[in-house]
Amino acid sequence: EPDLPKPISCINFASPRVGSFDVLQGVRYLEKTKQLRMLRSVNDNDNVTTIPSIGYDHVGFQVTQYDKGWFGKIYEPSIDYSNPNDGLWKRFTRAWNNGFIANLNLGYDHGAYQERIELVKDHLEKTSLNELYADEKLIGFKLEDP
Repeated sequence: EPDLPKPISCINFASPRVGSFDVLQGVRYLEKTKQLRMLRSVNDNDNVTTIPSIGYDHVGFQVTQYDKGWFGKIYEPSIDYSNPNDGLWKRFTRAWNNGFIANLNLGYDHGAYQERIELVKDHLEKTSLNELYADEKLIGFKLEDP
């Protein structure tokens, strides 16, 4: 749509996988041509973000927040992008970490999203979506003008 200002930024929380490999490729094209920026916020051990598993992919950047550790230790969120140039081990690790079995948790409380984001607010405020997309090594491609 030519009348919409670009790039459009989409930030979602606790989202399941949204589309097939074709959707992933379409989103990457929009990201590469500076038309779209995607950020997914997920909590560690949230199995809703792992389904459906087969034939669906995550798109954009994923920021994973963690629960407090031993003695109240606060862990920095991890930031990941499905770089098309990643090797087999990195892709396997990402698939496992985003898989249903690794995140199976029957007692999980979805109300924890706000609490975990507030725990890492200072770290998140230092991170810019523009800077993340400018990192060619992280995303695996160079941004182009549309």
